[in-house]
Amino acid sequence: MRLKLSFLPLNEMGEWRENKHAVQGFIYAMLKDSEYGLRHDEKRFKFFTFSDIFRDSKGLYTLLISSPDRGFIETIYQNVKDRETIYIGKDEFRLIEVKKFRLKLKRAFQTGSPVVIYKDSTEAEEEREA
Repeated sequence: MRLKLSFLPLNEMGEWRENKHAVQGFIYAMLKDSEYGLRHDEKRFKFFTFSDIFRDSKGLYTLLISSPDRGFIETIYQNVKDRETIYIGKDEFRLIEVKKFRLKLKRAFQTGSPVVIYKDSTEAEEEREA
């Protein structure tokens, strides 16, 4: 299951560079006080992923969150759907659209580990060196 959030900045941001830790913090904040509230502290794979924040064809900032656990996505959805604004890090955004959806796969596939794709290979290199 997937969740799509589309939003616009409320303040002039200039050149904004996303912070993956801020996005992750936003997701965990939306899970607070739920059965998933302690997910951050579990010492295992978390079974969710999120996209880079990108600008869509309408100029909206967009974030995709994915998980095979329907309840995980539903929890975030319930905590976001009625909000007018959200914070990612220190930046405040006006929430434009919140949409849950499933992709219908034409073929099944299985992998033994998560697939990680980096938009910026220098960032990946820095993380490997850390």
